[in-house]
Amino acid sequence: MITIRNATLGDSPYIYDICARTALDGQDARGAMSDANKVGHYFAVPYLHYDLTSCFVLADKGLPKGYILGTTNTDQYTMWLNDKWLKQITPLYPKEAEPVDGFDAFLNTMIHTKASVDERLKGYDAHFHIDLLEPYQNAGWGKKLIHCFLEQCQKQIVNKLCLVVSRTNVKALGFYEHVGFKVIFKDENVFGIGLEVNECLKSMGRVQ
Repeated sequence: MITIRNATLGDSPYIYDICARTALDGQDARGAMSDANKVGHYFAVPYLHYDLTSCFVLADKGLPKGYILGTTNTDQYTMWLNDKWLKQITPLYPKEAEPVDGFDAFLNTMIHTKASVDERLKGYDAHFHIDLLEPYQNAGWGKKLIHCFLEQCQKQIVNKLCLVVSRTNVKALGFYEHVGFKVIFKDENVFGIGLEVNECLKSMGRVQ
């Protein structure tokens, strides 16, 4: 039976795995990293340790097969990421051992760089990361996960959320446009996109 439930810290091994299997524009990134957990250390698991109420998993027979992990307060999350989480993670990937290029090098740069919030996204308080394993894609589960996150935003009286999406992730960009995201800015490598929570929930109605 497939269900959506709140994430738990016990889901961490599955979330690391899902993140690694979907990290390259939805494709498997395990062969592009020196450590398969590296991408999850930055883009997935810290959200579980920060605020479980904004994290949900798609579970099949109880085991996670997808997730939406986020926060309703990006400014506070970013401060926590810098002050607490990254201080634990950076020693795992010393600068002197950094790869020269590729996805692995990108991750090392992210891990060793102080996180910040793009000024163009100020006022968009919430953000999330969503990934599903391939057998669970294109079946409406992504929209249902987003609906769960939007309801959590509404409970926290947060009405705007944003994402930063790679320009090369065409499939994801099309999905977000369908959900109701609008472009905030365009850079060489990424789009900044956002939506209003209440408006999106109203247009979604009750997600079956």
